[in-house]
Parts: sequence; structure tokens; C-alpha cells
Amino acid sequence: MSEINRILALPVMTDEDCASLRELALAMPSDEVPADPAFIARKLEYVAATLPFKNVDQRAGQKRMAVYIRILSGYSEEAVSFMAINACKLHDWFPTPRQCIEILESYVPPQSKRDDILKICAAHVENSFDAFKKSLATGTVEPAAINSRPQRWLRILVEQGLLRFENDQFVQRRRPEHVPE
Repeated sequence: MSEINRILALPVMTDEDCASLRELALAMPSDEVPADPAFIARKLEYVAATLPFKNVDQRAGQKRMAVYIRILSGYSEEAVSFMAINACKLHDWFPTPRQCIEILESYVPPQSKRDDILKICAAHVENSFDAFKKSLATGTVEPAAINSRPQRWLRILVEQGLLRFENDQFVQRRRPEHVPE
């Protein structure tokens, strides 16, 4: 994490710094940790205490609980809590597994540190591309500086008419001279 903080503290981030930062962010563990079965059971008990079941005996209720836990495993504690609260708000009866999944599909997890860092990297790349595009549109750029850029950028700039592919390399298009009438 200290390397991430070091890069984020730089006054000016280079493309290499951005690539390192992105790599570090992608290696970060996910903030979303699946809820354990005991947690899911507690949340289902909360819902069951609030909403009635439709005619179920105790044995069938235990089997049903096991099915619900299996279906809800893999979701984070925050998502399962969201589902439990919203099930109580939205339903008059204990929800079916499908209804639980529908509620979970509307859950939006909070943005993680990893997401924040990846957004910073995306903004840096976008700003670098825009600056490079502007330099092509307003001046002369050396062929080595052009061909050191990502291939994806170069193909986009060919489509936009700022570059052309000639003799196995990308070269800047000449701006037409303005001819007075």
C-alpha cells in the first residue's frame, strides 16, 4: 500500500507511474468478501421474525433455510443485509429465493479503494491521450514520439485523420495549408 500512496502523492504522474499504479490496484484483494453461512442464517432469521412463512412445518423450514443459504452464499455481508432489510420493506410474506435474488440484483456495493485508484489511472490515460492528440493537431510531432504511443491510440488517431500508416509506421498527417481565394 505504501507504493500506491507514494505514486498517488507524486506531483506529476508519468505513464510508467500510472501503469505501475494500475498493476498494484488490480493486485489488491477485493473488498467484497462472501458472507459466511452463519451470517446468512442470522439475516434469514431476522426476515423470518418479521415476515410470516406460508404453511411450513419445522423440518421443511430447516430444509428451506439450507436452500436459501446455498443460494445466497457468494454474496457479501453488505449485500445480504441489504436483501434482508428490503425483503422486510417490500414483502408481506417471507420472500422466495427468486425474490431474494431480485432484491440482490438492485444492490450497488460502495466504491472500493481499488475502484478509486483505477478511476485515477483511467483519467490519467484519457488526459495523456487528449494532450497527445492536441499536440498532433497543433504542431509537429517526431515519428519516434508518435510510434512510442500505444497502438490503440495510433489506430484511433488514424481514424480521426491525425495520423496515417506509411512504410510500417505511423506518421503525422500534414495539415493542409490555407490557400487564400
